[in-house]
Amino acid sequence: MGLAAQLVRALDFDPAGFVSWSADGETVGWVLPETARVLGEFPEVFRLYGAALALVPRGRAARSAALERVARDLARRGLVSGWRDERYAVGAAARGGPRFDLERSAMRRLGLHMRAAQLNAFVRAAGGVRMWVARRSPAKAIDPGMLDNLVGGGIASGMDARGTLVKECWEEAGIARALAERAAPAGRLHVRRAVTEGVHDETLIAFDLALGADFAPRNRDGEVSEFRLLEVPELVARLSAGEFTVDAGVVAIDWLERHGLAPPEAELGALLARLREPGPG
Repeated sequence: MGLAAQLVRALDFDPAGFVSWSADGETVGWVLPETARVLGEFPEVFRLYGAALALVPRGRAARSAALERVARDLARRGLVSGWRDERYAVGAAARGGPRFDLERSAMRRLGLHMRAAQLNAFVRAAGGVRMWVARRSPAKAIDPGMLDNLVGGGIASGMDARGTLVKECWEEAGIARALAERAAPAGRLHVRRAVTEGVHDETLIAFDLALGADFAPRNRDGEVSEFRLLEVPELVARLSAGEFTVDAGVVAIDWLERHGLAPPEAELGALLARLREPGPG
């Protein structure tokens, strides 16, 4: 399929097929029409304005509590699965702090923007550079068994990208704090795509970390089934074949392009330009 085709998957979103919903007069999410009908059953939480929905409660605490009730009802109906008891903050801190917090497993169903920290872990050797990748456990709720970045994780409420990366480095690959803190910020990539339950809308905050040739990752949280150290040609082949999750593929392809290792493809640069967003890592 090629690398460009993988990036196209990360941009596969057409708002025409969704119902938007807003908070404070600004769109914060998109939901499928069938989900919108369920949300309409909570008039104390969502109000219909024309063809769009608006959040009724005011204030972070009241909104979070109301949306918690909605998310639990969606879970009861089978519309939300894999409940994590982990909250994500929604809303930019630059605009006065998050608008509300919501259970992680409901974010896609409600089409809300998330953030994640992702690590490009590589090894330089005489034979060239290689990248460590992980295979997701077959028990994972999302993308089971697919190839992934060595380390990656969503940024929960109260956490930042660096703190999340350090935490996930230890849990997913046994990378100690002192080593994890050497990871260098490498930019931000914004993916937005339609998924079965709604919309996956996420900013991927990338980090690069050079590891020694003697390093061997060790999973500690049970979410990885195996690790592989791939030479660049095999990495490109597996990315091109769609063996990676969409998010991990975007981060790895961006790494290849930044290091001059990506094969020439006509649309690659333009697609990466659309995915890259300004701002510090």
